[in-house]
Amino acid sequence: MVLEILILIAIFYVSWFYMSTYTVRRKLPIGPLPLPLVGNWHQVGSDIPFSLENLRRKFGDLYTISLPIGTFLILNNAELMQEALVTRKDDFSGRVDESQFPYNVLFENKDIGFTSNSKPYMIRRKVFSNALHVFGEGKNLAKERLYNASENLLQKIGKTSGRPFSMKEYLGKTTMIILCEWLVGKQYNYDEPILDKLIEFNEVFAIVIRPGNSHHFLPFLRFFPTPYMNYLRKVLNIRDEFCGGQLQYHLETYKDGIIRDITDAFIAQYDKEFEKENANDIGSGYNVSILPGLRDMTVTIRGVQNLFDRKRVFLQYSINI
Repeated sequence: MVLEILILIAIFYVSWFYMSTYTVRRKLPIGPLPLPLVGNWHQVGSDIPFSLENLRRKFGDLYTISLPIGTFLILNNAELMQEALVTRKDDFSGRVDESQFPYNVLFENKDIGFTSNSKPYMIRRKVFSNALHVFGEGKNLAKERLYNASENLLQKIGKTSGRPFSMKEYLGKTTMIILCEWLVGKQYNYDEPILDKLIEFNEVFAIVIRPGNSHHFLPFLRFFPTPYMNYLRKVLNIRDEFCGGQLQYHLETYKDGIIRDITDAFIAQYDKEFEKENANDIGSGYNVSILPGLRDMTVTIRGVQNLFDRKRVFLQYSINI
């Protein structure tokens, strides 16, 4: 009796799944047939973007896939991207929160790269742009710090006196020293433990955001103590420990008209926008997150990006509005 009931439930579910899928996708571009529970996850897998390229060869430059977190249009050329993001930007604005995992957890929907188009987003983007402008000096300052960092790196290598050393470690710490000085006004030495922790963050963060992980497509996996979730918790712990401390320090020591680093520039611009905008639009007070990451802010560290291409971003600034 129980078996018959389970079979009947399964039949009803499969029938409902394909009927609802047809209803959603009948006016959308063609795409691979999804399976119950997993959708097209078995075809996307962990081999992104190559798996999506294989589907493009079969279904064309514009096709539809279904995943447990939603239905998605896959665009595969510049013309389609131009039409979707520029010509018809209002039709395609906004982001499905689940589709942004793990960025929605890491950035808490307070950044400018992974959030929906809205009034808070527009204010946040304005604050971000103005803060970089206010900080000023830009290329000349970046060049000077790169020269100093290069000199310090050569001196550090010279002190090894022929002993073996890790060039990867030295370059990683040099990157962190430059960016910490620029973004939070701290000048660290090579032997300080915080640099090892930030490099660990950098490496673990790369694992967490790597495309194709099952946790991105199957939300129920996030409730299990998997190695991936342990990595995610480690990233969040380092973020809160380092960034939370830096934020609190800057809020307590900030003085009007004195810009020590980019964090101060963000605080100054936030104050300026807070006076101009409705409090309901911009928020009732400070909740500025300084989030280490590997994304965006290439405008801020253009010189560093050219020298250390793999470590484009050390700190992602977001403003909760």
